[in-house]
Amino acid sequence: MNIIGLDVGRNNVTACLLTGYPDQPLKHFQNIKKDIIKCQADSIGVQRLLDLKPDGVVMEPTGIWYSNFWKHLAEFHKIPIYWIGHGDLANQRGAYGFKNKTDPEDAYCLALTYFDDRFVDVHGKKRYLEFETGKVALVRDWFFECEQLDKLLNSLINQCRQRLTMEFPEIAQRQSKLNPKLGYEPIWGYVAGIREYSVIKKLHEKSAARAIGIEISEYTKEHAKKICELQNNSIKKSVTLLYSCNPMSLHHTSKSLKSLALDCVTKPCYFVSATRLSASYSTVSHG
Repeated sequence: MNIIGLDVGRNNVTACLLTGYPDQPLKHFQNIKKDIIKCQADSIGVQRLLDLKPDGVVMEPTGIWYSNFWKHLAEFHKIPIYWIGHGDLANQRGAYGFKNKTDPEDAYCLALTYFDDRFVDVHGKKRYLEFETGKVALVRDWFFECEQLDKLLNSLINQCRQRLTMEFPEIAQRQSKLNPKLGYEPIWGYVAGIREYSVIKKLHEKSAARAIGIEISEYTKEHAKKICELQNNSIKKSVTLLYSCNPMSLHHTSKSLKSLALDCVTKPCYFVSATRLSASYSTVSHG
């Protein structure tokens, strides 16, 4: 069996090939250290990895984005993946006699676990993690996308608010809520120039900034447009995912589809509850 331990980096992996459990793990590592390779996430790196002819790979779930490329690569080539938890790997590293944490050592230790008869649970099964696929994987991926999107939105909103302290100070710190019908916060629609908002318009007409010749800049308008676009995309994604989980369950809620999606965008943990609700109705309806 050709088992490869893959230590995942930002845009690469450190790969260590093992075919069995050595009598002296530390000594064996010194002997094969020169053969441990680093593969970039490009066509050359992929081919170098495949040239090792792996029958399986052992990885840590290091960051959803970092490990996902290599996960999909293995799945595409029908190579089994064995996932190990961070704590388990740290314990095994110590058990094998390694005191430092380096990429080659981690790759080596990952591969060792496959052949280590002691790396089992109380039932005698390998202590590898199990990840669900299908809808659960879809929810997980959405959650991580939502986290990234939230960081991006917060950055854009903070930038806009800073500029509005000069260009329209009366609303610079004004709070606004997502409108499910529009798909974005009306205040940003007004700033972007894509939506009339009578309350804000009246406030703008009397703005102290306008009185001294300061208008909302094109730069701020473009940022506001991007905020509206990203907020709208979040709601559309939530609607699609909620419907894909189980369209029939949505008839059992008192909320409209967009309102339910709005809860998921503003409170990501709500999405997990919503999909659990969906799954429960699915079980009942198919029971």
